[in-house]
Amino acid sequence: MKAIMQNEFGNEQTLYLGDIEIPVLSQDEVLIKLSYVGIGQWDIFEREGGYEKLLNLNSKFPYILGSEGVGEIIKVGNEVTHYKIGDIVNAVKFLNKKGGFYAEYVIIPVDFIYKKPEYLSIDQSSSISGVGLTAFRGIIDVLQAKNDDDILIFGASGGVGHIAVQIAQSLGANVYAVASGTDGVEAIKKLGIKYVVDGKARSSEECMSSFNINHFDKAFYTAGGNLANDLSKYVKQEGTIVYPNGIDEIDSSLCLARIQSYYADIDTSLIKDFSEWVNKNKPKVYIEKVFDMDEFILAHKMLTEHYVGKLCFKLK
Repeated sequence: MKAIMQNEFGNEQTLYLGDIEIPVLSQDEVLIKLSYVGIGQWDIFEREGGYEKLLNLNSKFPYILGSEGVGEIIKVGNEVTHYKIGDIVNAVKFLNKKGGFYAEYVIIPVDFIYKKPEYLSIDQSSSISGVGLTAFRGIIDVLQAKNDDDILIFGASGGVGHIAVQIAQSLGANVYAVASGTDGVEAIKKLGIKYVVDGKARSSEECMSSFNINHFDKAFYTAGGNLANDLSKYVKQEGTIVYPNGIDEIDSSLCLARIQSYYADIDTSLIKDFSEWVNKNKPKVYIEKVFDMDEFILAHKMLTEHYVGKLCFKLK
């Protein structure tokens, strides 16, 4: 099969497109012919060997990146009963032992797939799982957002952020969003969020003036930096600031609220709850650009630039 691989960890120049054998299928796994594959911000950290060091892994090369995608099941293990050949499914598995998703095929345990939401296009389906599950874990399980909470969502126009605002909104929370750029602001306003500001053009005081609020009950950050730190002082003392591991840490000296980082810790229960939420609430998924498989250098360079929502690869 064709796959985007690397023989050593490093920058985007370590990636190459080549051929590799499809791994052997185990009894509890499915073989998926992928159509589209999500490209995540965390792919940079993985490509550079960050997780290798952080988690003390002993990965083998060639190494295949990628943790989410959508495609057709073409083979099932003997223990797989709830899915069949021909099913179109979303799949998500971080640091998959039998290779990542930057490939024509992926083998994955059946517990990490779910039926493709019918309302989403195939490219949108490829890119909702990683960011969506991260946002779902953070907003519901860690932040414990609820009806009528005043919640600041910082980095709202990014991959995780644009799903997070929709999750918080579905819970009845009052969302105050800091997006990036005029296109980011416009995208979040289209989701029905009333209070949205451009973090690139505002100070914390200007943000609060635009929001017409004095304090937040809670905050969810998908990015760090000076403005994120400055806004943290407006979260109530009894409130909580939550952010996924991998972004710049929030400066605890600037606020009185509790600060908590987290890992998405994707498991079968989370996938089930999230897929049910998706089918009920039908969130929008923004795809900024679709890359062909041989455009992997351009794709990873764009990860470091400004864009709204997600990026993905088209594999067929």
